[in-house]
Amino acid sequence: MNDESSGRLFSNDNLSVQCTHRPGCVIEMVVKATPAACQASYQKALREVRKEISLPGFRKGHVPEEMLHKHFEPQVDKRTQNLVVMTAFDEAVRLVGRQPFAKNSVRKNVVRKFSKDTGAEILFEYEASPQVPAIEIESLRIEAISPQMPSEHDAEEFYTRLRFLYCEKKSIENHAVVDGDAVKVEITQAPDTTPKNGEFYVHHGLLPEWMYVAVIGMNAGEAKEVTLPTTSGQAQPTVCVVKVVEVLECLLPEENDSFATTVGATSIDDLKQKILIRLEYDAKNAVQEKMRRQVRNELIRLYAFDLPQSLVEGETEARFRPYWETVSKEAKAPVDKETMRKSFLEEVKRQFTCFFLFQPLFAKIKPSYTNAELMDELNYQASKVPVTQCVLHSKLKEEEIFDRLLSNIIMRQCEDYCIEQRLGIMRPTLAREETHENLEGVKECSCHDEECDECGENEHTHCCE
Repeated sequence: MNDESSGRLFSNDNLSVQCTHRPGCVIEMVVKATPAACQASYQKALREVRKEISLPGFRKGHVPEEMLHKHFEPQVDKRTQNLVVMTAFDEAVRLVGRQPFAKNSVRKNVVRKFSKDTGAEILFEYEASPQVPAIEIESLRIEAISPQMPSEHDAEEFYTRLRFLYCEKKSIENHAVVDGDAVKVEITQAPDTTPKNGEFYVHHGLLPEWMYVAVIGMNAGEAKEVTLPTTSGQAQPTVCVVKVVEVLECLLPEENDSFATTVGATSIDDLKQKILIRLEYDAKNAVQEKMRRQVRNELIRLYAFDLPQSLVEGETEARFRPYWETVSKEAKAPVDKETMRKSFLEEVKRQFTCFFLFQPLFAKIKPSYTNAELMDELNYQASKVPVTQCVLHSKLKEEEIFDRLLSNIIMRQCEDYCIEQRLGIMRPTLAREETHENLEGVKECSCHDEECDECGENEHTHCCE
């Protein structure tokens, strides 16, 4: 976004300002104060110094002006210069129309010349608040996406997965893996030689086909080289080594009301109904998140603007430093530090851009939240968000964590407001009595292609990561 004040000359009766806009919301101002303005500051300095001093024979505040000149001229001159600098900055900022971003935003003030008789010239450099454009929701290109509603087969698979989650397991030796067992595995993928550990249930439909086929018939201690299915845009297939560490027999719970009660339902029929409601909500929420992504991408495309450098750099460093300290110690293969830092930097810019753009909507949508939503957001940030997008880091205080979680909830509500205004689609809701928190912990094995939250590109992940 171009700054209309950059390169312009501003003036009033007291001063003139040559303004230059630099990247990172940095403003450089060359301010020339008139002799009259300097004289006004000089007279004010005289009054202030007179109030502070006393001489033998004169009460405090009543020292004659000629005595001030004789004994306190250096103090008066210093006070005058300080007043000229402060007054010039305040007036120049009002003329330019760019308020400082924070109290400590002034980076430089250099008095190039100063005389109460001939005027002053001062160079200021400070970080200004961003110039945020107003969003026109009707300009956002958002495509409506229809959810793929779950089938009875999907509900049955979820129900089976739930039974496995509550099964009793015991280790068995000299036993080849069969459908219905659980296995602990190590997966190693070149060039990383450190195996990733995981435990999952072996049942057709609960695992990707390649993983299911790989482990069936294997014994504890055996390893097998497996070629993963290629993803879109992948030049070479990924090869990994799957090693079965331990085979476990699974004793599934009986299908009765006692089991249903354990997971928050009154009966098996009620449980299956709650499962279906939960899956329908998940399907609607998944497409809602894709439309939210469209909103974010449109905001970046249409309304990009300059952000305060200290804000972006400070947040990037706070997130990246602890990440890099861990990665640089544990990584077995070379990792490009600058490339990784750039990915953090770009994500920080995206998030702050959307935050500032949404601020005018905060009052309009009257955001609300519940403690359950805060906990959901905390779990989401801790376990599901890519590391570059996570807004939490180790240096945050408890109240700062709360503020960030709440901010994310409100921003999501702003995205939903844009979707509703543009497409007439309300965000999906799920009453707590319609489902149960135990159902939220039932997840599919994540050995599948996941889409990047922002760009939509696929990347392959493992269940044990």
